[in-house]
Amino acid sequence: MSSRSRRRSPRRCPRTYYEEKEINERLKAWCDGGELDHVTIRRYLVDFGLLERGGGMYQAQPLPM
Repeated sequence: MSSRSRRRSPRRCPRTYYEEKEINERLKAWCDGGELDHVTIRRYLVDFGLLERGGGMYQAQPLPM
């Protein structure tokens, strides 16, 4: 068997969607006492393509490898 055929395909994660309220709660807890608020962090995550927004729902995107 060649090494190519033994390689695993990338793991596929089920798509999980979050309401804005849940994203806000998680980010508030994470950035509590920090210099940036949860709204700014959420905006950066969307701008950098790590969080996708649509129809009032959010979906985390896989990190680029």
